[in-house]
Amino acid sequence: MKLIFLLPLTFFLLLSSVISRADNDSDVRYSVSGYIKDSKNGEELIGAAVMVEGYQKGVVTNLYGFYSISLISGNYILIFSYVGYEQKEVQITLDRNLGINIELTEQ
Repeated sequence: MKLIFLLPLTFFLLLSSVISRADNDSDVRYSVSGYIKDSKNGEELIGAAVMVEGYQKGVVTNLYGFYSISLISGNYILIFSYVGYEQKEVQITLDRNLGINIELTEQ
């Protein structure tokens, strides 16, 4: 008798846990991606850094100057930098996937 009562209760608790987890927007991740280029000649900057201000998270561009970083939805400041170039900061609200292309200027 107890088993008959506990089985539906366990199923209900498990199902409600899964549903509430799916409704939690704080766990939703989005990507920010794009290319970093030289503002003067348009060349891709290989190994340029993209850092997230206030977090210990960042990426570098690949051989094509392309970067991609995945973050939880929210507000961020991205810092784009490359040796010999002026740093650029961009404030974003991440509520969808974003494409941000950046041109850096030589110092």
